[in-house]
Amino acid sequence: MCLSSLRAGIRIADESLDEAFKEADVDKDGKIEFSEFYTLLTSRLRKTSSEEKLLAAFRTFDPEAKGFIPRQDLIDALTTLGAPLSQKEVWFFFSSLLLFFSFSLLRVLF
Repeated sequence: MCLSSLRAGIRIADESLDEAFKEADVDKDGKIEFSEFYTLLTSRLRKTSSEEKLLAAFRTFDPEAKGFIPRQDLIDALTTLGAPLSQKEVWFFFSSLLLFFSFSLLRVLF
């Protein structure tokens, strides 16, 4: 996965952008205030199930649809994108993940 492709953003057709802007600009003042942005975003998120959101997020890191995210790609993303995690936080993340799956497996077995 190329992190620069994530940083480059998402390409949207001008027509789609214009349509979204018109939908968000409720008071038709040519600007999208935070309250308008928040309303649009939350209404769109409610239309999407959590499973769909997770799958879309997973696909972002698995663009070749291999069915997995390489460990180093995930570490790179966690330490450079959004609110970057420290190495200690990444270790805690993987440890927590391991514990979660271990307990989930135990619940299935017993």
